[in-house]
Amino acid sequence: NIRTDGTLIVDTIRKVSDGSGTGYIRATANNDVVLGDVGGDANSTKLTVAGSTGTLKFEHDSSDLFIVGNTGHITASGNISASGDLFASDATFEDGSVTINIGGSSGDGKIIFKDAGTAKFSIGRDNTDNSFRISEGSSLGTNDAFKIAAGGATTFNHAITASGNISSSGKHFGKDF
Repeated sequence: NIRTDGTLIVDTIRKVSDGSGTGYIRATANNDVVLGDVGGDANSTKLTVAGSTGTLKFEHDSSDLFIVGNTGHITASGNISASGDLFASDATFEDGSVTINIGGSSGDGKIIFKDAGTAKFSIGRDNTDNSFRISEGSSLGTNDAFKIAAGGATTFNHAITASGNISSSGKHFGKDF
């Protein structure tokens, strides 16, 4: 046991090795605080609070897994998952081939477009008939403007306005031409 009524200054606090690695809390010359395994050997994991750069870094086997920069930016390698909602003011996806999967075990897979917190439009797959829809408001299948059925049949639920020539092949149906 160590007791003090004043300041205790140490550069490293170590746990005696139990065969699974040696854990420590260490302050470096750069004013970093490091928690983790000594030696950087295989399977070593550490968390560094970098006083010199203002970053927080989690690494395993000398590979950065998660970094929070001093400007608030987060860098992560590997998959990121969340069990709750994801909120962002902007999202940018840049790559030669970007895929966004929207789905769930039940219900509609959709994107809702809001203005001042009010749902204006939603776009996505309606789970009731496996159709693709664009709807006014937040619910697919309630106030649809556009629907593509599973077989490809397309329905417009409002007037269609076109400028320029319209061409088609096949039969034409209607009341007034």
